[in-house]
Amino acid sequence: MQKSVVQKEIYLIALLLYLVLWLINRNYTALFLKSSIGLNYWILDIIIIAPLLFQLFFNNKVGWFFILILLLAHMFWAIIKTYESSDSDFVSYIIIVLLYLIPFTVMYYLYPKKLRK
Repeated sequence: MQKSVVQKEIYLIALLLYLVLWLINRNYTALFLKSSIGLNYWILDIIIIAPLLFQLFFNNKVGWFFILILLLAHMFWAIIKTYESSDSDFVSYIIIVLLYLIPFTVMYYLYPKKLRK
């Protein structure tokens, strides 16, 4: 099986997992409420779903880079929120970094490379 097919399957699994969790948690009831960053939840859903759909169909570096930027922003947001909490310690930062190693490793595998013939 070609790597690009496996990559598209991973994006499909990520999209389906996001949608299933969205339905299980009944996030559709809060679509027009404001999130903690001031955007409506439906906008955040589009920001997450659009690059996954883009990569599912096109699988190029632009979509990959956008997903990487979202992942980095989420990681920094988690670090900032941990820093702002009153009970944060050094171990919390280590746990955050270790947890983000998993998606960054997957993102490394998902980098679309052109195969030379």
